[in-house]
Amino acid sequence: MTTTNDAMEAELKRLFARFDTDSSGYIDEQEFRAILQLLGSDSPREVLSLEFDLIDNDDDGKVGFREFADWWLDSNQQNPG
Repeated sequence: MTTTNDAMEAELKRLFARFDTDSSGYIDEQEFRAILQLLGSDSPREVLSLEFDLIDNDDDGKVGFREFADWWLDSNQQNPG
């Protein structure tokens, strides 16, 4: 892993920990809604639930770090700047 990737991974881990408000090691749907609200989303609850379900790749009802990182990086590539 390069230094840039290491720095990015460290930043993603800091973000994940910030959003994991109950320190469970996962982001639940309520925490995910809070993330999107912080990012300015005003989507209805149903839309946010669908987005959460798409990110929860293993369908365990929670988002782990790797799922979060993949989503975050994908979102930022689609919406740079």
